[in-house]
Amino acid sequence: MYKIKRFFTKLGQSFRGFVVAFKDEPWDFVYMWRILDAKLEQMQRYFEKNVEFADANRQSANEIGLCRSLLSEYLKEDYDGQYVNVKNANRFLGTFELHSCQEGEWDDIHKETLRQRKLLHAITLMLETCSEGWWD
Repeated sequence: MYKIKRFFTKLGQSFRGFVVAFKDEPWDFVYMWRILDAKLEQMQRYFEKNVEFADANRQSANEIGLCRSLLSEYLKEDYDGQYVNVKNANRFLGTFELHSCQEGEWDDIHKETLRQRKLLHAITLMLETCSEGWWD
């Protein structure tokens, strides 16, 4: 019985992997983040379903959910004028980009770049600090 269940589980995982791979474009760096999101989705479902260690799994599922929501925000195609704190821009933008947008002259392109960099920083920081604890 276990082997049959395992077979169908692997078949479902293969299908989900095929769907992600089908969207692949060789020039699309976003593809890497879509693969990560698909894998995080699987992990989140596992932690929500597995109740052996309820508190730890709930916390892991919540952290993964937060990471996935940051990823989906990062993967949004267009900037819709959301507020972006530009006071700490020097932490995220290079000197050329900072030089091109003087104080008070932030256009939407530079705000979107700053927003993307901040989201990417938050995603990688979360993966760096939390991901090892998801399986403890």
